Amino acid sequence: MRAIADLIASRDGGFEAVDLYCWLTYSTSVMTAIAKKLDEKLRQWQPTTAHEVERRVEELIELADQDALDLQRSRQVEQEVLDMLDEPEAR
Repeated sequence: MRAIADLIASRDGGFEAVDLYCWLTYSTSVMTAIAKKLDEKLRQWQPTTAHEVERRVEELIELADQDALDLQRSRQVEQEVLDMLDEPEAR
């Protein structure tokens, strides 16, 4: 990674190689386990699956930013109840 920092610093001139190296090292070390797992899986899955997962994660992030996760859960429970009501009665 040091070589990358040196290369960028020599081309740009705006970064100190040591500063960039420290930033790259820090940014990769603070990634949570779930973020690392998601990153790995997105690279492994088929593109359509990866795209759908990204879309759903973005939706969850937006809901969390709006403190609306509880609302989402209640809608899910409502749908489960409606699905149970639609099921034919077991005899």
